[in-house]
Amino acid sequence: MIIALALIRGGYRWFENICKALVGFVVCCFIITAMQAELSFVDMAGGIIPGIPGGVDSALMIAAIMGGAVHITIIGMHTYNTNVRKWARKDLGLARFDNTLSMGFAFGIYSLAIFLVAAAVLHPNNIKIKLATDAALSLGPLLGENAMVIFLLGLWAATL
Repeated sequence: MIIALALIRGGYRWFENICKALVGFVVCCFIITAMQAELSFVDMAGGIIPGIPGGVDSALMIAAIMGGAVHITIIGMHTYNTNVRKWARKDLGLARFDNTLSMGFAFGIYSLAIFLVAAAVLHPNNIKIKLATDAALSLGPLLGENAMVIFLLGLWAATL
């Protein structure tokens, strides 16, 4: 309700900036945690090269990763964002840049940082991820007991 009222009253830019700050903070937390972890660049390079494992579970995992990497609200909200900002045809280049930056930063770097941290923190401790929120456990070394709350705030902001 508060979000709807803020948007109706022209608070879109304020709300957008808050969401960007929350997502940026969580991305920074993952990057800092990745830098603190003992990561092997050889293993990282090998892990980034895609491969297709067999079985139905693997197909579901691939679909989930693809669904998480390309966030539909960024694509779907593009028209709304363009109208709110009063961009015209002459601003098409700026709109593309904004969309590319949002996709690349929020879901390119963010996804890569999550994968690296999960591999460095969760895998060696034999922690299995069963839910998306289990990824918050990987921020434990940096954020302690606040990891889940901060992760969920960033996830919430990313979906808006």
